[in-house]
Amino acid sequence: MKSFYLVLILLAISVTAHPQNLAINSDGSKADPNAIVDIKSTTKGLLIPRMSTASRLLIPHTNGLLVYDTNTKSFWYSNGESWSNMSLSTASSAWLTTGNAGTTDLINFIGTTDDVPFNLRVNNVASGRIDHTHNNTFFGFSAGLSLTSTLPPFMHMDNTAIGAFALYSSNGSNHNTAVGSSSLRSCTIGSFNTALGYQALTRNTTGDMNTATGEMALNFNTTGNLNTANGAFALYNNKTGGLNTGIGFRAMYSNQDGNLNTAIGNDALFSNISGYYNTATGASALWNNTTGNANTADGKEALFNNTTGADNTAVGVRSLFNNTTAFGNTAIGSQAMFSNTGGTQNTATGTFALYANTNGIDNTATGFQSLYTNISGSQNAATGTRALANNTTGSGNTAHGADALRLNNTGIWNTAVGSGAGFQNSSGRYNTVVGAAALFDNASGNSNTAIGVNALLHNLNGSNNTVVGYSALAFDRSGSFNTAVGSNTFLFSVTNSTVIGYGAQVEASNKVRIGNAAVTVIEGQVPFTTPSDGRYKFNVKENVSGLDFILRLRPVTYQFDANKFEVQVREGNDSAKSIPTSMYSAYSEATAVRRSGFIAQEVEKAAIASGYNFSGIIKPKTDKDHYGLSYESFVVPLVKGMQEQQELIHLQNKKIEGLDKQLKVQQKQINELQKKLLELEARIQL
Repeated sequence: MKSFYLVLILLAISVTAHPQNLAINSDGSKADPNAIVDIKSTTKGLLIPRMSTASRLLIPHTNGLLVYDTNTKSFWYSNGESWSNMSLSTASSAWLTTGNAGTTDLINFIGTTDDVPFNLRVNNVASGRIDHTHNNTFFGFSAGLSLTSTLPPFMHMDNTAIGAFALYSSNGSNHNTAVGSSSLRSCTIGSFNTALGYQALTRNTTGDMNTATGEMALNFNTTGNLNTANGAFALYNNKTGGLNTGIGFRAMYSNQDGNLNTAIGNDALFSNISGYYNTATGASALWNNTTGNANTADGKEALFNNTTGADNTAVGVRSLFNNTTAFGNTAIGSQAMFSNTGGTQNTATGTFALYANTNGIDNTATGFQSLYTNISGSQNAATGTRALANNTTGSGNTAHGADALRLNNTGIWNTAVGSGAGFQNSSGRYNTVVGAAALFDNASGNSNTAIGVNALLHNLNGSNNTVVGYSALAFDRSGSFNTAVGSNTFLFSVTNSTVIGYGAQVEASNKVRIGNAAVTVIEGQVPFTTPSDGRYKFNVKENVSGLDFILRLRPVTYQFDANKFEVQVREGNDSAKSIPTSMYSAYSEATAVRRSGFIAQEVEKAAIASGYNFSGIIKPKTDKDHYGLSYESFVVPLVKGMQEQQELIHLQNKKIEGLDKQLKVQQKQINELQKKLLELEARIQL
């Protein structure tokens, strides 16, 4: 009780009571007339009753009762029915820095309830604005800072800026979207731009309808219009260029005023400054292009080194990689025309096609490694895998088929159609080859024409041959000026010979063979004609042997072993050594024919015996050759023989005439003698 009274005494010292209010202070001042209790102190506070949550809950509910909960470390009050935490109960009217609870969707909000834009500030600097009158939305430190509320409704409309300094300088621009720190920072009146990324379109001032997505995309653009940049640093240096599209990291990085370019891929069109109408698709495609125009590059590093070359098309990884200034080239395929620098108007389709070409022009290569090593050869056309693959300086060649003219190096104006046609030709010229493996081994032969699979297969250096047919002259190596028509026709490296017909073969130069040994009839509407113009004949002699030669001949009938002859002729021709079974009956039929003629060896002996150099005997010129007779040549000695015989007849006729005169004289003498005899007989009788 003593303590209680002591407290009352102390309170009486510091409390001043008035009929309607109470003042508690240390200076004796009166209570504020509007307060029932007025507590004043500059050194002390008011302590509300403090208790645990359990103790608080034991107190009966009393409307307006206030306590401090030591467990929740907050003030609680009772409304007569329940307790409320004062640190949370303010959610209905304020947003707390520690968050709010008990909010109601669509009821609780941050914003305004009058017709005034909503603004946010950081360090008293505008950092957010929702302007419903101009449809502008800004969020970020200094975003849209230059916007003034005095702008007319038709200016600075429909802009969205999110990020520090986004649309910082905007003062009349419309329909811009800037997302990212400093995106569209310098834009003043440029409109319809979209910038997404750090410093995207940051220097754009009046450029319109640009789209930049990525860090520093279109960073230096000022007045360029209708550009699209998607990727960090895409179109980074573009200033005034328009209608460009750059997609990929640093795509069109260096472009300044080039127009109507499209770059898709990291570093695509990286160095382009003012080139236009270029399309680059693929990482580093058209990387070095600066002012080249109308180029199309599709593939990683396609047209990589192109600087000023124009009208080129490169599709494939590193296609036209080294092209710098050349124009009008088309390369489709990985590393097609890889080495080209100055060659123009070439077309390469296929991996490594025209790979080594540097300055060859007007070439067309279609197929894997076609015209692979071509350097300066021009006007070549190669279609097929490795066609003209080894060509370096040869020009005017046409190769169609896998490995056609594959090893051609310096040969010119050759045409090869078929797989492996003219495969090993290196320096041969003016050859025409049609058929798989035709002229396969030819190295330096010129002006050959081979049509048919394996035609002139093993020819090495023979020239001016014309061959038509499967394996025609396949094993001839060095013969020239020959003509062969027919499958498996064969020559033994001869010159100026002709064979016509299946399996027909010639073993000597300057010879014509029509048909194989099975042929029994060679027919024509008119006979063969031999040139016989006296203007071209010289050293003419009348030394033809007639009856002496003819009378030594032995006409015979005989059968000719066509099969044996053919096998002998084919000796050495491995591909045609045996006679096809389908031809057996033809050879048997030819062997069965009973023929009339002479035996060449006997004719030769008769000519020698008569001292006659008879041209109708065709003697063997090689060990594989055979005797032959030119039967029309017998006409000349026969005519001579007839002339000699006619001379003999003439002499005999003269002898007969003389004898006839003698007979007449003798008859006259006989008649006169008979007359005299009769007269004598008459006289005797008298």
